[in-house]
Amino acid sequence: MDSPRCLVRQRHEIGSIGAPLQRLVASGLAQPRPDDAAVERVAAAVHKVDERVRAYQFDEHGLCRHPPVALDPLRMAAGVLEVRPPARRGLRHLVSLFEQWEQRVGRPHSWPIVFAAHPCTHVRERVTATYAVRYRPGSKFVPGGKTGWVEIRLENRSGVGVAIEHWGSLLARGLASAATTQRLTWGASSADYAEAGAGATTRTTVYPAWGPSGELPLQPWGSLEVLDFGATLYAGPSSLCPIDVNPLSG
Repeated sequence: MDSPRCLVRQRHEIGSIGAPLQRLVASGLAQPRPDDAAVERVAAAVHKVDERVRAYQFDEHGLCRHPPVALDPLRMAAGVLEVRPPARRGLRHLVSLFEQWEQRVGRPHSWPIVFAAHPCTHVRERVTATYAVRYRPGSKFVPGGKTGWVEIRLENRSGVGVAIEHWGSLLARGLASAATTQRLTWGASSADYAEAGAGATTRTTVYPAWGPSGELPLQPWGSLEVLDFGATLYAGPSSLCPIDVNPLSG
């Protein structure tokens, strides 16, 4: 058996195999046989993970046996892949081996493979992103003013955790002491992120490029108007799926 530290090292590599495996499954279900390049990427990913894990055998900690035992079935399957691309039954067997490896290294189903030709469609059917403009009376910076912010709501009806990166712009009228309208944007920051666990719904404040927080001080007559709102959904190997972010109704 592999040592606990060796299993942890393998656990960090789950996504390295999961992502190309998802693309292989999608390719194999969308056409009579999987794309050769997709087959090669999975085989290469397994070999690279094997090499990286084996490398720990030679450091001062001696973390892993040579080779790591838990990866054996996937390693052998990858060797077969290079000789004989899998049919649909073979894809299911390959996914089963991957899931067994996840189980062995202590993180079952952390990278769920969606057995569908169009995995993004599968995931988007189970996740909804909406936004709302919120106000409350009072402001630290504007006497007699109010505070406004944009809130993103992420509803996850799937059985796995999901996350989104988001970006967009808004018009802020009566911002702080300004009598003019300002266009504010957000995106490409670690703050432009929202997540929701399996079956959960979360609400996260958007942080436009103004001030230290997402809460904006407004004149009593001020308002916020969202101009555009985009997002990319991350859900295991079905990552990089564009998702609509619509105004919250009701």
